[in-house]
Amino acid sequence: LHKQSSRSRSDLPIVLLTMQPYGEFLDGYIIDTIKLLHGKVKWILRLHPRQVGEEHKLEKLVRESDILDDVVNDQFKNSTLPEALAASSLHITKSSGSVIEASLLDIPNVILDSLGAELYAEWVKTGKAVLCLNSGSKELASAIINSLGK
Repeated sequence: LHKQSSRSRSDLPIVLLTMQPYGEFLDGYIIDTIKLLHGKVKWILRLHPRQVGEEHKLEKLVRESDILDDVVNDQFKNSTLPEALAASSLHITKSSGSVIEASLLDIPNVILDSLGAELYAEWVKTGKAVLCLNSGSKELASAIINSLGK
């Protein structure tokens, strides 16, 4: 797998959010972060494989939250993980194993919860991931900007 330019479909960096099938479907602070970073990044919102069939739910939430212009996958079809990672400059997750694949492609990770922090402590220790635990939208937006090196 060769990493493609993250700007191939957009002139903005692309942030991949790998969603998890626990907790809120899409946390409010993440929606607020997307709004805060409008015009600075684009987003791929990738459903967990156990959420397949919920594309309509995601599309409805994105439309109702008025963030459609910020989302790359506006057709709400789940791209494969390699496709999504190849297009991305940054990976965000609660606890997805995609942290490992992103690290192999030299894509930085932001981990959002304590389970992910525990599972990927070694990645945090080696600088391949940063933690943004129990944070609000401003803190997450700052972690994203810092991780992108802007």
